[in-house]
Amino acid sequence: MLLTRLVEFTQNRLKVSPVMYASRPVRWLIDLDEKGDFLGITMLTDGTGRKNDRGKSMNLPHNTRTGDIKAKLLSDNGEYVLGICGNKKKAKKTQQCHRAFIALLEDCAKKTDEQSVLAVLKFYEQGSLSIDKIKEKNIQSKDEITFRVANKFPFKPESVRNFWAEKNVEDVNSKGQCIICGKNGPVLQTIPHKIKRIPDGQTAGNSIISANEKPFESYGLKNSLIAPTCPKCAEDFSRGLNYLLEEKGTHIRVGPSVYVFWTKSESDFSICDFFKEPKSEQVMALINSVKKVDTGSLGLDEADFFAVSLSASGARVVVRDYIETTVAEVKTMLSRWFELQRLVNTDGLDSDPMAIYPLAASLYRDANKEMSPHVLPSLVGSAFHGNPLPKWLLSLALNRNIADRQVTRPRVAIIKMVLYSQKDQNITEVKNMVELDVNSKNQGYQLGRLMAVLESIQKEASKGIKSTITDRFYGSASTAPASVFGRLLSGSKAHLAKIRKNKKWLYDILEERLEQVCGQITSFPSILKLNDQGMFALGYYHQKADTRKEIANRSKNKEDK
Repeated sequence: MLLTRLVEFTQNRLKVSPVMYASRPVRWLIDLDEKGDFLGITMLTDGTGRKNDRGKSMNLPHNTRTGDIKAKLLSDNGEYVLGICGNKKKAKKTQQCHRAFIALLEDCAKKTDEQSVLAVLKFYEQGSLSIDKIKEKNIQSKDEITFRVANKFPFKPESVRNFWAEKNVEDVNSKGQCIICGKNGPVLQTIPHKIKRIPDGQTAGNSIISANEKPFESYGLKNSLIAPTCPKCAEDFSRGLNYLLEEKGTHIRVGPSVYVFWTKSESDFSICDFFKEPKSEQVMALINSVKKVDTGSLGLDEADFFAVSLSASGARVVVRDYIETTVAEVKTMLSRWFELQRLVNTDGLDSDPMAIYPLAASLYRDANKEMSPHVLPSLVGSAFHGNPLPKWLLSLALNRNIADRQVTRPRVAIIKMVLYSQKDQNITEVKNMVELDVNSKNQGYQLGRLMAVLESIQKEASKGIKSTITDRFYGSASTAPASVFGRLLSGSKAHLAKIRKNKKWLYDILEERLEQVCGQITSFPSILKLNDQGMFALGYYHQKADTRKEIANRSKNKEDK
């Protein structure tokens, strides 16, 4: 089904491309006149200024080589086009490669009688490029080289394109039924098109259908014949997937995987924007649009949104996840995903939505070196499928809070997402936990609030203190409350007395808050379970934000008077 959808995308959404043509970077362009006389050679660039610039991308005749000598028409590397030997031990093979290129050119000239092709052939009959010219330009054996005759590319005429298409069909020895279009005819033993830009994949690209070892073979079928496809369908799904992997708005890299998205028809909805750089107004518009839609009119019977997660395994492409759904359903799931992560900011105001990478990176000291390959895919998968986030994400967030001795907004967002993405949680509960809930019955939540209040009391009483009770006791308080809270409450009395002497209005706020929180706590457990530790962090964060907001407001009111 995946390959069928990619073929449909290519045929319906992309411009028609010649059969067996593919985009490749060209490093050198040899200019000839109509008689085949040499005019000059130009180095091409991709225009980015990168150190590993391989040249200008062009749509050229294509095939796949698997160690065999197999020339490409009118454009190939220096070994084939000019007989440049990159390794003296392979001098004989280089000569064979060059002869294969000339033989293919002669065949094309004979069958098409195309003037530009005859000019290129004449160029070789006249001696090609001298060794001195090749050394002067520093042309390498692996550099891609093509021709231009009288300012026109010889691989573009229709007769040349038809020759190349027929030539490749002749090379297909196997017959069968294509699994995509269902037609009986030639099927490819080896798909010549590689899928490029897969994270950690090969530079030349990876194969999406391949079986070159016995464990991968099926019913005696080898290579790409395990899933027989005709040349046209193979080219279409490869071209479509490579296009989606190249365009900015159609994929997002998530660790060792890449998620690719597309729609059946043109749409202004781009899910990449929400994952990479979500904006408050954009997210709120999404949430509001979902609220206004009648759930009975979401169009779930027609699949018009597609997504696939891919990674590399050696020379192969691995499909990790694939979904077919509707744009409306994706918006619904994505809306809930952003509702799950909504939190007040540290100043008590509603914070901006977070991109997916900062959320995941908050779980590590050095995300670039330490991040598990499963973290980002689990977050993206939750956004697509609406499935619960795994509990191990909660453990990562809690452990990082203790290690860093601070509770950050991204980590609290993940904690909230894990706790409230469970199937027994409804959207009302999710919305209620955006900010402080003074009436929560969860003891872990109330203990977290108490920790935040006690910390505020300490900070206000001892301005400029370097080590707070959170720095020293957060780990113990959030896992074994009974072991530390007695001591912390006892110490707060002296701090409150000091505050009362200097700022009576502030003392009133903090004492009132302390009494309120303590009134919600029934006991100090010896051990808090994992979920309650998460609620502890959430209560701590909410209380700090609310206290900071209230103190700022009362301070402002006092100054106004």
